[in-house]
Amino acid sequence: MTSSALTNAIINHRSNAALLASAGGPSVITELQTLFKNNDPCIRARTVLASATLPLNRIHPILFSAVEDPDAHVAFTAMGEIERRHTQLSTDLLIGLLDKLTRLESKKRLVLVLGKRLTLAQTEHLNKYCNTDHEQNLVLHCIAALSKMGVEQRRQQFTALLRSLNDKPIALIALFDLIEYIAQPWLGPSLRFLLSNTYVFQRFSNALPGHPTSIRLCDKAAMLLNDYLSLSLPFISGCFKQYSAAELAQVNTAASHYIYPSTQ
Repeated sequence: MTSSALTNAIINHRSNAALLASAGGPSVITELQTLFKNNDPCIRARTVLASATLPLNRIHPILFSAVEDPDAHVAFTAMGEIERRHTQLSTDLLIGLLDKLTRLESKKRLVLVLGKRLTLAQTEHLNKYCNTDHEQNLVLHCIAALSKMGVEQRRQQFTALLRSLNDKPIALIALFDLIEYIAQPWLGPSLRFLLSNTYVFQRFSNALPGHPTSIRLCDKAAMLLNDYLSLSLPFISGCFKQYSAAELAQVNTAASHYIYPSTQ
């Protein structure tokens, strides 16, 4: 293999680019770095993908540059690689990246990675983003990450937000993504609160036959309660469905009998 074989594969969008990169010698990193300077964002994105088989400790400088790329697709691709293989990087390295990032979408996604990595002794690395000096969506992601870690103050903030959904026109799909990221039983009381909320927050333009064209807050809350509290109600599955008032009442009753651990 010559160095130009990898370059040609990436430029011409060939499927063997990652294989050529993994089989390359010491010069492959330099070659990828050169390719990542290309003016074509498609080539920069394919360079990120071609590096996917290489050890992250060798190519992380490329990815760390890519998550700040002016092209959203390049940044999205690079952040996906960091999310997928974050355990190959030290926590200190990821904290350092978080503090340097200026692209909001990359910063939010890295916050959620760190929510799975940091200990309660390291909360200051996210707490500093939980004030009005920062963009509201970033603050919400930090609150979610800290809630997942077990910070009680942030859990109270997150649950207060859930209980105020009736009057707040926030991005509900994004919020439920964070609920699913946390995925812990302490969310149960707030999700029960939503069982009476019939607001339609998601519509499907191409729903399958027999499936609803929309989903309400109460339907989503019922599904999540069934999952997080292991209720195993026979009429709830992983498929979207609009539940009857009687079924929602059954969910509420079952959830009310859930015994929470003394320490969560």
